[in-house]
Amino acid sequence: MLDTIKYVVEKARLVKINKKILEEFVSNLNVQDINISLNERSFMPLRSLEDKVNLLFIFSCINFAFWIHGKDNKQNKTFGMARSGILLESIFELFFKKRTQPLGTAMSEISLNEFNSALNSRINISLMNERWHNVREAGLILIYKYNHSYNNVLKEAYYDVSKALSLTIKNFPSFDDRALFQGKEIEFHKRAQVLLGSISKITKNTLTLVNVDKLLGGADYRIPQLLRHLKILEYSEPLARKVDDEELLLSGSNEEIEIRACTLWVIHLMRNMYNRYFKEKINPIELDGYLWRFSGTIMGIKPHHRVISINY
Repeated sequence: MLDTIKYVVEKARLVKINKKILEEFVSNLNVQDINISLNERSFMPLRSLEDKVNLLFIFSCINFAFWIHGKDNKQNKTFGMARSGILLESIFELFFKKRTQPLGTAMSEISLNEFNSALNSRINISLMNERWHNVREAGLILIYKYNHSYNNVLKEAYYDVSKALSLTIKNFPSFDDRALFQGKEIEFHKRAQVLLGSISKITKNTLTLVNVDKLLGGADYRIPQLLRHLKILEYSEPLARKVDDEELLLSGSNEEIEIRACTLWVIHLMRNMYNRYFKEKINPIELDGYLWRFSGTIMGIKPHHRVISINY
């Protein structure tokens, strides 16, 4: 995957990385601030590790497009920072609290009306049909391939994150996140990477996952927004104008691909720089989480890029 990201970065014309500013930012990072952001998710009421894994899996099926077109940045930011706990709680109520069916069956048979009511009674989000489709499709795959549990994907991968990523992309179509750039297929797989990164955090004291450091991070919209604010990412004038005017970019366009690829490359470079500066080593998915949370603390930040997509 990293080779395909590098290919875009080397050919990018609309987005550039300012390595000098990046180096300055990394050299001034506070290790304690990063450690604070690595805590387990605040809403995780399930005792069983397998149930926790499955809760995160279902969350990852619908973890995309949480910005609201036409709303101001403050509203979007507030929603973005609060969404995880609200959605995890909604999923818990739907599929775990009083479940009488095996998980895959409950997911695959949920009605659109029940699904809409459970989520939209708490938060107003778009693309509900796509989220519902993802959950039902994932449920069917859990039934026929993984005995109703995403934990069996981890077992089949021998708890190797790289193998689990490949299995997730191969067997759950909604997680297959790639694009074509100048004749080459570029792989992002944002939701699958963030899922496995989240699982690695909740299993840290009970189960050892290997190759977590091979994850690249999540190519979303919040982190490039932050990196642009910090002047680590620089947009061409036409692209900057589109983003600032909140104009929708086309999914799969060079504009979108360059933003996402450069974001992942910055995280890659940042991890390498960080590990040179500090004794305590960090992996890309941990940096990703830190940057995402940091983005929510900045007032007056310019808009993020907007794409209608189920990938992030």
